[in-house]
Amino acid sequence: MPNSLPHRSFRFLALALSGLVLALANLPETHAVEQDSPEPLNRTIFARDNLVAWCIVPFDGKKRGPAERAAMCAKLGLKKIAYDWRDEHVATFEQEILEYKKHGLEYFAFWAEHDEAFRLFEKHKLHPQVWKMFAQPKAATQEARIKEAAEGLLPQVERTRKMGSKLGLYNHGGWSGEPENMAAVCEYLRKHHDAGHVGIVYNMHHAHGRIDDFAELLQLLKPYLLCLNLNGMTRDGDQRGQKILPLGEGEFDVSLLKTIRESGYAGPIGIIGHTQDDVEQRLQDNLDGLDWILPQLDGKPAGPKPKPRTWSPQVEAPRSTRNVTPTSLKGSPEYRNPPLTVECRVTLPRKDQYNILVASDTKESGAHWEMFSMNGSGHLTVYSPGRKPDHTDSKAMICDGKPHNIAMIFLQDRIRLIVDGKVVADQKVESTGREAVPGGLTIAGLVEGGLGSSGPVEWVRISRGVREDVTTEATAPEKDASTVLLWKKPVADAGGRPDQAKRRSGNSEAPRDDRMPEHRRFAPRSGLLAGADGSALEYSADLITDLLAEAEAEGHAGRGLAAFSAAKSACLSCHKLGMHGGTVGPDLTKIGKERKPEEIVEAILWPKRTVKPEFKAHLIVTDAGQSHRGYIVRESKTELVLRDPTKPPADQELTIAAKSIDFRREVGTLMPDNLVASLSRGQLTDVLRLLIHQGQPSGLPTSQIDSVLHHTMAHMSGPASFPYNLKPLNPEHWPSWQEHVNRQRIYDFYGKQADHFRSLAESGKPVPPVLIEHPGLDGGGELGHWGNQDETVWASGEWNKSDRGSLMSGVFRGNGLTIPRGICVQVGDGREMACCFDPDTLLYQAAWKGGFVTTSSVRHGFIEGLRIEGTPVPWSVPKLDRKTKYKGLYRIGPRVIFVYEIDGREYLDFPWHKDGNLVREVATQDDHSWGKVISDAEFPSQWPQKLETKITHGTGSPYAVDTIELPVKNPWNALFFAAGQAFLPDGSALICTMQGDVWKVSGISLPEVGYASSLPGAAHTQAGSLRHASKKATWKRFASGLHHALGIVADKDGIFVLGRDQITRLHDQNGDDEADFYECFSNAYETSPAGHDYICGLVRDAEGYFYTASGNQGIVRISPDGQKADVIATGFRNPDGLGLTAGGRITVPCSEGGWTPASMICETDRTVAGEKGKIPHFGYPGPKNGEVPALPLAYLPRGVDNSAGGQTNVTSDRWGPLQNQLLHFSFGTGSHFLVLRDEVDGQAQGAVVPLPGEFASGAHRGSFNPRDGQLYVTGMQGWGCYTPQTGCFQRVRYTGEPVQLPVGFEVYRNGILLRFSSPVDEFASDPKAHFAQCWNYRYSQAYGSPEFSTNHYGMRGHDVLEIRSAIQRFASAASRFPDELFLEIPELQPVNQLHLRLQLTPGQFQDIFMTIHKLRDEDYEDTSLAASRNKSINPHPILQDMAMATRVIPNPYQRRIQGARLITIETGTNLSYKTRSFKVKAGEPIALTLANPDVVPHNLAIVKPGTLERVGQMANRLISDPEAAIRHYIPETSDVLVYTDVALPKENFTIQFKAPEVPGRYPYLCTFPGHWLIMNGEMIVE
Repeated sequence: MPNSLPHRSFRFLALALSGLVLALANLPETHAVEQDSPEPLNRTIFARDNLVAWCIVPFDGKKRGPAERAAMCAKLGLKKIAYDWRDEHVATFEQEILEYKKHGLEYFAFWAEHDEAFRLFEKHKLHPQVWKMFAQPKAATQEARIKEAAEGLLPQVERTRKMGSKLGLYNHGGWSGEPENMAAVCEYLRKHHDAGHVGIVYNMHHAHGRIDDFAELLQLLKPYLLCLNLNGMTRDGDQRGQKILPLGEGEFDVSLLKTIRESGYAGPIGIIGHTQDDVEQRLQDNLDGLDWILPQLDGKPAGPKPKPRTWSPQVEAPRSTRNVTPTSLKGSPEYRNPPLTVECRVTLPRKDQYNILVASDTKESGAHWEMFSMNGSGHLTVYSPGRKPDHTDSKAMICDGKPHNIAMIFLQDRIRLIVDGKVVADQKVESTGREAVPGGLTIAGLVEGGLGSSGPVEWVRISRGVREDVTTEATAPEKDASTVLLWKKPVADAGGRPDQAKRRSGNSEAPRDDRMPEHRRFAPRSGLLAGADGSALEYSADLITDLLAEAEAEGHAGRGLAAFSAAKSACLSCHKLGMHGGTVGPDLTKIGKERKPEEIVEAILWPKRTVKPEFKAHLIVTDAGQSHRGYIVRESKTELVLRDPTKPPADQELTIAAKSIDFRREVGTLMPDNLVASLSRGQLTDVLRLLIHQGQPSGLPTSQIDSVLHHTMAHMSGPASFPYNLKPLNPEHWPSWQEHVNRQRIYDFYGKQADHFRSLAESGKPVPPVLIEHPGLDGGGELGHWGNQDETVWASGEWNKSDRGSLMSGVFRGNGLTIPRGICVQVGDGREMACCFDPDTLLYQAAWKGGFVTTSSVRHGFIEGLRIEGTPVPWSVPKLDRKTKYKGLYRIGPRVIFVYEIDGREYLDFPWHKDGNLVREVATQDDHSWGKVISDAEFPSQWPQKLETKITHGTGSPYAVDTIELPVKNPWNALFFAAGQAFLPDGSALICTMQGDVWKVSGISLPEVGYASSLPGAAHTQAGSLRHASKKATWKRFASGLHHALGIVADKDGIFVLGRDQITRLHDQNGDDEADFYECFSNAYETSPAGHDYICGLVRDAEGYFYTASGNQGIVRISPDGQKADVIATGFRNPDGLGLTAGGRITVPCSEGGWTPASMICETDRTVAGEKGKIPHFGYPGPKNGEVPALPLAYLPRGVDNSAGGQTNVTSDRWGPLQNQLLHFSFGTGSHFLVLRDEVDGQAQGAVVPLPGEFASGAHRGSFNPRDGQLYVTGMQGWGCYTPQTGCFQRVRYTGEPVQLPVGFEVYRNGILLRFSSPVDEFASDPKAHFAQCWNYRYSQAYGSPEFSTNHYGMRGHDVLEIRSAIQRFASAASRFPDELFLEIPELQPVNQLHLRLQLTPGQFQDIFMTIHKLRDEDYEDTSLAASRNKSINPHPILQDMAMATRVIPNPYQRRIQGARLITIETGTNLSYKTRSFKVKAGEPIALTLANPDVVPHNLAIVKPGTLERVGQMANRLISDPEAAIRHYIPETSDVLVYTDVALPKENFTIQFKAPEVPGRYPYLCTFPGHWLIMNGEMIVE
């Protein structure tokens, strides 16, 4: 074997997998199983005395000497040794010979050449084979190459001939390693040099590319074959880190050995070491594998697979693309000004990326520096853009998975880099004078985000000046006088979180107590009880004592029952407790009475240590090749009765004839190892507290256990349904509920669900733990995502019936052009012609005659833009290469005159029709024919008509919805898709419409009325408020022709209308209530021609900045002068408006769709990127840079708001006790909500409270009239809107009656605190009066998301939460009545949606839909409440969604195979496959579909024969692996041949593959943790 071969990778793999090997070490040995061979093994070529030990000298991890090596081979029964060596072995050459003679071993072969060895062979009369590679020939033709190679070997040929030894040509890659070439060289030497002693030594581990034609090659090699060295062979193993496998671990081993035996080859067989393990164990692994294979060569079924000692079938995981979490700190001038010294300690596993160690300021700063490793080489480098050169490079590779101490000494004129005390770079630099831009300091990442680090930074010290004594110690250095920063990585607490006390005190260091026993330490990532490498712990009596003490002192049986029954722990799958659970393992109902506490701990942590006889499982294999496992019920000479507890009760007992049993063995307990890894230390002590008292008076009553477990086990039957109807719970709140559009709409689904199951609880009946999700719009079913609406419902050509006048703006599509900001004008006294003006170029891009513009009927004409209605005419478009600025347009009757600047000079441009042509008059105002009309403001009225409509007052209380009818009958057939409103000082409103009109509405404001307090007993007055209120409104058209007017602001600076093309400031220069000048106030934002890229909503803050929501850009902030637009947040899908809160934050809605799992309200501050360093991204159209998106303020359930509108702030107390609260409007349901806000550690989270009252159309915008203080709402139709009218303008009027609404909330570890607008009745202190349920959504590219259980992965449905208590409180000392309510919810966790249905007085209900991102790290304190200090807080659900969306490993078996036979395996109930076996032909192409009609997720993995238990054990360990979902819970092992992804409930997954070539029984199983014992079957290859 060549000296240059690297073997460190094998050593590293062995070390990395050592924990797994130890965890598997207590499984029963299988190599000693008795085999019924057809002939003694010593008669076969695979007999021990025909085997040659090879690669056992320099590859021995034990570094044995000659005596130990010889004794080892003799012990293993190996009689032949091929000796490989290195220089250090030369001195013991002779001793090796002597030891072999002493132990009766044959010195079979010698590697390469050495004069001393050859001298000793002559001395001791030995004639070993000499194995040697030969050089790669350089000749051009094959014939010449063969001759060159052969003649190059002549010196060795002659030397071995004289020695009486055979010369074995050794295959080791390249031309010289190909069998055809080796055979040709041998033949040449025999033919031309009579070299019959030259042959071939063929090594399987160098032949992975020749598996498929091995049978043919073997026949070619056989005449020359001196030795054939075996190896476990898998497809492309040399490319997948599996070049050297123990025999039996490759999927081709059985077929290859069968080929060898049937070939007639009878020469020696090599068994290799080669892996730097203890070579004795490696050889034994190969011998065990060989013994396992041999019976299969005779057609016997595969026995249980032997467990290798030196290799794990669990392959090394693909390296995670996840970086460590960076730490951002406040910047400092001390970090920017040299001289300074920066030190850190890092461990970097990856060099195929940039690893940022420490960075100061952003890259735009001249004082920026960053220490990082170079992508590809892993070399330490410093980037300093303020210095020249800007890179200081080194040749120090620091990405080797080992810890390194790194230092940078930064001087004015020099940068020096130090690794582990050694200077690795010293470079002169000079300043470039680049300006410093102060920023932060980030550890393990860049200040601006993006790049990070693949490994942890343990500590960082920054010092003033030059430190000559940079530390090389592992522990963090001390702080001294020159230290300006000393940072240490936070130490995880038992839940895996940074220690809270340390974090609050600002010191992130928490010293580890190395005196603590190993069994008391927690795994650093998960906080679970485990060994240092995550494997099962070694037995410890001290640990048993400690756990029992903790269980008595701190354990809680109720919490223990919850942990025991959780799906994650899988305990109930096998054990019965009370009336519930499985029968695989012992009944635990009286376990505390039957077993000692110490025995209970031992049985949980080390289940195989002590197993009761009746629960010792056995494996039985029959002569028909069938395998069965279970407990032996009884046995006689003629038969054996086996009980398989995984089968249905009627099928559990199986009688097997004794004579048909081929072999059997005990497999111990069926309880998987280390399932306790899924429990935290606190959960374990709780489970122990439960079990050690179970069956005793101090234990939980059986009735209580049965009640809890009834809920838990119910998830196996799927989420619970309930009877419901379509009718609203309060029909008076939904006046249009019987309209045709709502014929299938399910009103108040969540409230009905809560009421039904709350009533069950009140009647003493158990409540199922999982309830059905919302059934979808209009009941879901076959209707699809949008219910009974589709494109035919949304199609309308009504807009084309309107008289659009002479002006229409929009996305123009005509003459092969697309003009995003097109302004179309109809010209001529008889409207003979039309043209399209492009304000971006100041050019008329198209002209036509015979009509104006038209829109398609698709979605009311809002999608496809404006098209020519008429015949295009030739029109030349000149280029205008000058400085231009579009300023707006004047409207003089039907005439449109554009205003713009060219090179700073203002021009008027008037297009008109003359003599059949389009003509223009372009001149300055002074010289223009229409200049004087404009200067004198002599603008004729276009729409003098005033239209009156009825105002109908609603009757609701304390809020009534009044309807201001729209003038739908008007001279122009103008449509009223109302899209926004603003108010003038006199209380009149300005209404903009989607069709581009602006209308002035007068006579709508209410007379001023004062309302008294709404507290009980306080007087209030409404008298006269409606008596003098107007009953009619007056409408006048104010402007038209705007581009999708979807927002409007009116203030002291003017009337600003948001269009898709620009913000237009409308000027009425002659006071006739018509806009004469349409000023282009701002076109600084982008206008996209894409159909959905609307620009919606317009608000203005106190500083004069405007804000709008662009479907293309995000939230755009526009300067007070309109000249600059900055994007301040991105990632919003179809944002239909926005809001400005009382706290000065911007809110924006998103509608569900791709990367938007549910409609939601997002919140951001008003600063731009330059001011806060980073623009938040809220997730659409996918994550950026692999980072978790900014989280929304609140999600909106689909059954509550399927399409979100804008928000507004309650501006005064004239609308009841809700001043400064935020309101949200639903376009989809025509409703509105109160939005509450909580903030925990800087993370905002919200709750939406449905308010009574319905709008006649989809609510777009709401705002308060400053004249009367009431809420006015505009609405319109579109798509996905469940309202009857195409538009509306309505008022929500406060009547003065008491208001009982939640107005605030706070989230604690143990529950929710709610504040109300008025006192809370004592009735609310009964926890049974309320109901709580929760669910999550899935962030992915799918269109929206189902509602998923938070506790049961992949299951659709809602989890019921226990409200343990309800406590009334006073919000402050000034409160006369209790106006706070705390709901204790012990199981509260971060969830996307928490639904609370409160019953504040008998029969009075209030729904609240909360989004819980974070819990305060403290309990709400009350003497009646139990502390939640042992509670583990789950990670935010979006983290797993991100992993699944960005890091999930693609299934490699989805490529289509021609002619594949279709096979469907369907899952059954109670963890089973309906198909327990199926047959395929060897090599047959198969398309296998896993159909999962079950209510829990499943997968299917086909594994190698005999590996079911081994793979199953690995699957169980995935329960504590946070990365398992990314891999679809498939263990990383070569035992798995093919697999499906996890199929979620009601889903299918198809894979395509070729069946194995080797006949046999190949198990398949579900590797979802806890399923495999029951859920398995066999693929029979014939």
